[in-house]
Amino acid sequence: MSLTALVGGLVPEIAVNSLATAGGERIAVGSADGYPAVWRQAPGSGSWSLVSSLPVVSTYPGLSALASVTHGPVGWLAVGGPGPVVLTSADGTTWHRAGGSIIQGLAGASAIVTAANPSGYVIAGNLAASGGSGTTDLWWSPNLTSWTRVTSMNDTSGAGQVLAIGADAHEFIAVGSDGGHPAVWITTDGQDWTTINLGLPPGASAAALTQVAINGNHVVALGRETKAGESVPFAELSTSGGASWQEAPFGSTRPGTIVTALAAGSGGFTAASQSGSPGQQEAQIWTSATGSSWTSAQVSGLSGGGAHEIAALVSSGSAVTGIGMTATPQAQQPITVSLSAG
Repeated sequence: MSLTALVGGLVPEIAVNSLATAGGERIAVGSADGYPAVWRQAPGSGSWSLVSSLPVVSTYPGLSALASVTHGPVGWLAVGGPGPVVLTSADGTTWHRAGGSIIQGLAGASAIVTAANPSGYVIAGNLAASGGSGTTDLWWSPNLTSWTRVTSMNDTSGAGQVLAIGADAHEFIAVGSDGGHPAVWITTDGQDWTTINLGLPPGASAAALTQVAINGNHVVALGRETKAGESVPFAELSTSGGASWQEAPFGSTRPGTIVTALAAGSGGFTAASQSGSPGQQEAQIWTSATGSSWTSAQVSGLSGGGAHEIAALVSSGSAVTGIGMTATPQAQQPITVSLSAG
């Protein structure tokens, strides 16, 4: 495999949080100068352009950011917060603010994520509840116009939260935690969800799943577990399309390692992580053909001091593209990483 870092120009106060692709077009979302931001890479192009217009994004209160983006049957959907921030686009170039029940329903929600497949779109947000617990507010739409609140997911202990959603042509799989234990939710129609509570990893006092990717019957979920007061990565694997799960070894990681992104493609699974002391974090790439074992590789081309992070990954066939940041006290630099078989 060859790993090449392609470094863009300097941009102040920029963050990229999610990346998606459809029809050769790539959309990245995050924030720029405190506003929600959308960048587009046209099919066959090597350059990115900011396509979120200031009149659309400047009316959100305070510092806002987009956290998740997806493509479905009628176009693109990007979500974030606070607000919530919900933007849609039919072509990836012109973006509009969503209105109606979805904005009212997600008011006050945090950690908002989204996914889509040919049948429609799912949005999940987490709402704080009394006593320090929380509930997940989940919405379904076939067309980005009408939205339905889903109630079947709220059969947890009352302390559940969804932190990521994956989708393929047949199902949606959400992951997070329920009562301090890792949890998975599955649906084939976006509306009737089944909850699967997983046991704590051996020796862990708490755990949550933060990333999920689907590759046929193989589904990988990555997260963090608390052991002896420290947070370390762990992996769960399903070889039955999400119906049953088992813990899988993720590999040897440094203290403080955090998994930042996960993607699936024809070549298997690719994950990104970050580790190191504040301001000096290093980015690392992990690959696995089936999700049962992982191999690590340093991200070449990232030199010098500062913090390096690959915040989002997306697969197209066997090729994987990642996007993130290199940050120093003086500047931030957007990073594009290309991983291909070779």
